[in-house]
Order: sequence, then structure tokens, then C-alpha cells
Amino acid sequence: MGTHTHTLSLLQARESEKSWDYCCNEVHDLYNLIDQYGIEQSAMDRAAYATLDSVYNQLKGVMEEVESARDNNIAKFSIDLEHGGSRGCCV
Repeated sequence: MGTHTHTLSLLQARESEKSWDYCCNEVHDLYNLIDQYGIEQSAMDRAAYATLDSVYNQLKGVMEEVESARDNNIAKFSIDLEHGGSRGCCV
């Protein structure tokens, strides 16, 4: 059940990626306007904005790693099943 839940979450994240890209670009546009008009903001808000791109890119990188690992794990467990499940948890 746990693996299935993670797979659905990853699928949902991938389906939301275009929307997240749009939102990320919208935040950049808003901060460009804030800078253009010299609107003050808290240091905390500016610091959070400064991390937006790196955090978002890390998220996308993790999704790619999870997808890659999923395929490798499926292949590994398929081989184990073909050989009698020698790596099973129960003896």
C-alpha cells in the first residue's frame, strides 16, 4: 500500500508541474514589479524568494530520481521473483 501511495503522489506532482512552473514565473514577475516600484518587503519574504528557484529545481530533481529508482527497483524485484524471491522478508 505504501509504494502505491508514493506512486500516486509522484504522478500527481508530475501532472501539477506545468501549474507550478506557471506559479513560479508569476512570483518572479511580481517580484520584478516590487523591485521596479521600490516596494518594501520584509527580509524574511526576500530570503524566501531568493530560495525559490533552487528549492523548486531540487524538487524536480528529486522527482526524476524517484522515477529512475522506481524503474530500477521494479526490475530488481522482478528478477528476485523470477528466482524464487530469495530476497523476501519472510523466511
